[in-house]
Amino acid sequence: TEGAVGLVCWFEKMENTFEISECVEGKKVTFNTATLYGRALTWWNSQVATLGREVTNGRPCSEVKQMMRDEFCPTEEVQRLEDELRHLKLMDMNIAAYTKRFNELALLCPDKIQAKNERIAEGLKKKWENNNQGNNNNNSHNRGNYRNNNHHNQNNNQRQNNARALTTAQNTGANQTRITPKCNRYGRCHFDRCPLKCEIMEEWDTRPKTAEARM
Repeated sequence: TEGAVGLVCWFEKMENTFEISECVEGKKVTFNTATLYGRALTWWNSQVATLGREVTNGRPCSEVKQMMRDEFCPTEEVQRLEDELRHLKLMDMNIAAYTKRFNELALLCPDKIQAKNERIAEGLKKKWENNNQGNNNNNSHNRGNYRNNNHHNQNNNQRQNNARALTTAQNTGANQTRITPKCNRYGRCHFDRCPLKCEIMEEWDTRPKTAEARM
């Protein structure tokens, strides 16, 4: 009978009573409706007469609260409260007053609170997905750079190995073909010491020399 303000006060009083008495969920509706009076009691008795006491008392407490909001809060007042909830701001750093009013509006506009929480959760989810996607792109870029660098290093190593192999092959080929250096003394190509030249025959003695002959 007191509109949204009276309904909020009654909801808060019931929640405090449930907490103090440690009332179980299945008994909350029975306890709640036992405290009704006036127009609210008349409304509840009509619900019991229509649906039966077992059905009405067996409903969840949240559902009964929503039924009472629909019955005792005019549509215009609900819309005004929803607008207030959407634009509620912290004024003069008065956290206590802000929290109190927010909780009052949350009792009367639970659907708006749920929708707001879902939007916040969805926003956080998208932010996490974007950050995760960015990290994956960075990791893929780093892996690509690592593969490119590794391939570049392998090519450099292969070129160095080929150069060493070519040098080794050239040196080995030179030794196998026995390319002899040209003697500066006689202008002939030979290994080791210069051969002896016969003054009479004008010929070169290329036979292997014994120790006595070399002396």
